[in-house]
Amino acid sequence: MSKFKVGDLVRVLDGSNADDYMCGWTGGMNEFVGNTYTVEADYDEGAYHLEGICYVFDERYLELVEPAQKTVTIVRGDIVDAVCRVVKEDESTRELIGGEPLLILVFHILAEKIEDELFGGDADE
Repeated sequence: MSKFKVGDLVRVLDGSNADDYMCGWTGGMNEFVGNTYTVEADYDEGAYHLEGICYVFDERYLELVEPAQKTVTIVRGDIVDAVCRVVKEDESTRELIGGEPLLILVFHILAEKIEDELFGGDADE
């Protein structure tokens, strides 16, 4: 399991004296020691690419400053689609005449109201 995640803010520690520094330590890396950067890529072998830097850093010489913040982007229609998909997969829903589950209709209406609260206006816009 990786020590850091993409988006984590890390501080670069001095790895210049390490004999086994992953991918090797070069003199050009010294300028980054002590500074903080965002993890841009995780190579799963304990090596990380940091935003704006062309070098690969060994996880043993990185220190977590701040974990990545979880962000969720919601686009109009996502809530309705997600709620309806979950309810349709629930075999315990009671069906109306015509085969459409009652709960799908109820949740669809509620999801549209939630989207209206988040985005304002009509759900069709």
